[in-house]
Amino acid sequence: MAFTYDWFRYERLMIAARCCGAAAAADRRGHTSFARQRPMSGEMLGDKQAVQFMLADSLTELWAARLMTYRTAEAIDAGET
Repeated sequence: MAFTYDWFRYERLMIAARCCGAAAAADRRGHTSFARQRPMSGEMLGDKQAVQFMLADSLTELWAARLMTYRTAEAIDAGET
């Protein structure tokens, strides 16, 4: 059972890292570049304040997820978990 617990701990950490990478790639490819290139009502969609708020919120959540992943890896390295 201890082996299973150890394996799941590392596997969950790897899943979290992959999800953070996928979210960052999605943000680079989709959200930000799309908003910069998409015209709407005579101006770019990315110039709309509400869109900027949503993009900022998604980046804030991404950074929070990254920091939690880093902290978890640090705790595993230090033997805290």
